[in-house]
Amino acid sequence: MAAATPQDGDLIVRAESGRHGNPVFLVSALQARWETTCLTHDEALEVAERTALAYKCDIWFTSDGVTFDLVASHREDPEAASRT
Repeated sequence: MAAATPQDGDLIVRAESGRHGNPVFLVSALQARWETTCLTHDEALEVAERTALAYKCDIWFTSDGVTFDLVASHREDPEAASRT
């Protein structure tokens, strides 16, 4: 089951104003020191999806840095893993 808020290592996609007021979408990991810039929302979600699948984490979107919407959950359920 996904958490109600982003956890350490989850990916955050956020919209910001880029150069000349054009929007850009940033993908970053919560509590990490990396970030990548995408020109479209779709591109940002594709980058986040590939990364989340590899690292088994959740993807969240925020437009204000305060409220977060869960986009996709790839976190492994520890209870399910222990049953296998």
